[in-house]
Amino acid sequence: MEKTVKTPVSLIDVCPTILKTAGINPMAKPGKSLVDLANAADDFERLVFSEYHAVGSATGAFMIRKGQWKLVYYVSMQPQLFNLAEDPEELCDLGANPKHDGIRRQLETELRSICDPEAVDAMAKADQMAIVNANGGIEAVVAKGGFGATPPPGVNAEFANGK
Repeated sequence: MEKTVKTPVSLIDVCPTILKTAGINPMAKPGKSLVDLANAADDFERLVFSEYHAVGSATGAFMIRKGQWKLVYYVSMQPQLFNLAEDPEELCDLGANPKHDGIRRQLETELRSICDPEAVDAMAKADQMAIVNANGGIEAVVAKGGFGATPPPGVNAEFANGK
């Protein structure tokens, strides 16, 4: 039997899925087993959260998706807001539109119930700088060149210039 599920999910749902499939009760939050979500009624209003912190990014990015709305929050920058029902390709940013102040504030409140974006961004930047410093500083890291993709844990990076 084939079924299309319309409940929003994220990568954070993978861990509880694996644990449950292995017969381990996934007590940790957040996240929910994809099997459970697939076997439940669709919940289009399910909140989905993600964050992104790349070394060298001006700011961390935090995303909340709930129902037809998607908020992308940047520390110290204008947030982006998209109506996914009317604009599924996210071409029309409603973040600065006063008509949407209410939904933008509501989604930011939901975000702040999960984390403090400013504090998390500061911690990520501090952790990144500690790693850079442990590897000789910015100039030494840049001199090594890129390695295409982040290696998995326990595997040393193979830099483009062989260093």
